[in-house]
Amino acid sequence: MSGRAAAVISAQVILKPAGGAATDAPVTSRNLREALPSDDSIRHAPQVFADAGFEVGPVVGNSFSITATT
Repeated sequence: MSGRAAAVISAQVILKPAGGAATDAPVTSRNLREALPSDDSIRHAPQVFADAGFEVGPVVGNSFSITATT
């Protein structure tokens, strides 16, 4: 053992819009659907991180959290 305490690191993963291109336009109730990721991305991306050993939070809107211990 190295004698150092384990560190927890976390990040927020932001999924790209289903249409593919992000814009600088603010997200509003009128264009919200255009900013959301595809259903396939919502299913696949969190699983990729979980398979890599991350703890994965729920998808909320266009993002989810990942956490790991070093």
